[in-house]
Amino acid sequence: MLITLLPRVFGFVCCFALLSFLSPQLNAQSRSELPNAPSHNEDMADNYALGLQRTDPSGMNVRDLVIESYKKPKVIDRQFILLNTLQVLAAVADAETTLRCLNSPSCREVNPILGSHPTRGRVYAVGVPLTALSVYLSYHYKRKGPTRSWWKAYPLTLSAVHTFAAINNFLVSR
Repeated sequence: MLITLLPRVFGFVCCFALLSFLSPQLNAQSRSELPNAPSHNEDMADNYALGLQRTDPSGMNVRDLVIESYKKPKVIDRQFILLNTLQVLAAVADAETTLRCLNSPSCREVNPILGSHPTRGRVYAVGVPLTALSVYLSYHYKRKGPTRSWWKAYPLTLSAVHTFAAINNFLVSR
């Protein structure tokens, strides 16, 4: 084990020695290349020539230093309402096309939670709380990180799943 660590330790010591040897030379070289900084008096003369005056910090008003306050983005905005409304409409379309399809003898429900021939009450008793949970989770994640897009995952994913299921139910029922 010591043999495997020896090259690493030797490399670290060599790098450290090289950096400590070159560091003073680099600092001296970089200092000689720096342009001359203007003196305080030259700076004052330039400001007066431009019509600018330095003010005494004690004479400044607090309102001069105030930065416009940060306005936190709204949690429930147009995009939030639109995406969650789309999700709810897709869920309702999925439920209604499922119930329409179940009227024909060739259709059956594949969701094991609902059973093979669920009633309207059972479809909505399972679907409404799950949709409400998704809306709450999107609200929660948008409130936690309003500038991030993670909150869109729930309404977009479930809208796509329910839309696909509604189209499938519609095609199977024909």
